Amino acid sequence: MKLSRFLPLGIDKKPVIRWLWSGALLGLVCQIFFHNNYFYAKQALYDWKKPQQILPGAVMAPFASLLGYSLYGCVIGMLSMIPLAVYFWSFHYQGSKGIYTMRRLPRRRELFLRCFTVPALGALLYALELLVLLLLNFAIYWLCTPEQCLPPFSWAALFGG
Repeated sequence: MKLSRFLPLGIDKKPVIRWLWSGALLGLVCQIFFHNNYFYAKQALYDWKKPQQILPGAVMAPFASLLGYSLYGCVIGMLSMIPLAVYFWSFHYQGSKGIYTMRRLPRRRELFLRCFTVPALGALLYALELLVLLLLNFAIYWLCTPEQCLPPFSWAALFGG
């Protein structure tokens, strides 16, 4: 399946691919917020004088508070698909006015297919990236935090409870 099949006629696919990759990269870069917050919260569990000894009664911060802005990159990526769809739609009204050709095609949905398929798939992939990163962050939180320091109901924190 070729990407150019789902792009407006005459659009170069390289900038579109760059747009999609930059959104995915933004989602990954924003993970620095979680890892930074987690590192400092985990350091607070230990005694400064004896780094291997956990402070008595120390409890790790809740998972939701450590997430902070770490998933905003994926959300920004999803929202960036709206201007991409608008650009694809407006592209048909520029230059040779390809909108007239698109409306005369036998398949009436061709215009919508070419304008909204790539942005919809991009938003879906960013949502999938968000879910994978959320689960990966929770796995790091769950597996790297000492068991006695996990707050009660940690699984409920994953689901916002």
